[in-house]
Amino acid sequence: MISFALSVFVGFIVFGEEFPFSDIFHKISKSNYTLWTNRTAIKVRSRMDCASRCLITNRCRAFTFEETTSMCTLGFCSQSNSSARSQSVDLYQIQRKKCNTYPGFSSKSYGSTIACVWQSTERLNFTMARSDCAAKGASLFTVNTFEKLQIAGLLPGSYLIGLNDNETEKTFVFEVDNSILDESLKQQLFASGQPDDLYSDEDCVVYVDYFRGLNDISCSRNEIYVCEQFCFIP
Repeated sequence: MISFALSVFVGFIVFGEEFPFSDIFHKISKSNYTLWTNRTAIKVRSRMDCASRCLITNRCRAFTFEETTSMCTLGFCSQSNSSARSQSVDLYQIQRKKCNTYPGFSSKSYGSTIACVWQSTERLNFTMARSDCAAKGASLFTVNTFEKLQIAGLLPGSYLIGLNDNETEKTFVFEVDNSILDESLKQQLFASGQPDDLYSDEDCVVYVDYFRGLNDISCSRNEIYVCEQFCFIP
């Protein structure tokens, strides 16, 4: 019944008029806003087709559509960027909700950086924690800047975040978008002497309140974890 309802809803979006589309998505008019994405563009039938693909794709909250080529790119969210996007590319985003409308989530800030986060009370391993965050429409907390590291310190205790080197040893990848942590930032974020891959079995990462920095641990360890909504209104 659920899958049938979804298919009818998506079909209505694809073949419907402007009203149902604009009820869900809004167009970003500012040219200095770009799409946060790690996906490649695909050719689609129409803007409605692109929108429907976003609705049924995990973590898609925004998309771009180029009218002249019918190329569609799905993404996580719109974000301010100093470089303007092409005039021919339209950017659309799902109507965002306030952070506190997500059950249990609250906003934390440092300077102009704001994060919408939820902290567990139960301890889970990396795989289960990642799945629980995904079920909330979120991802494990992303600590990818100095400012996000300071926000991490506002939450109590030590906890699992969305960073790992499961695929390639010493190449740490952020869970939210598969971007790679560069070496200079790694030195800023990790505690002194870390990551050390102790016993050759430490591929996941926790924030450690005592060190006020990151430390690598075994992915099989059960830890408190933090989920983050990546597209919200503060």
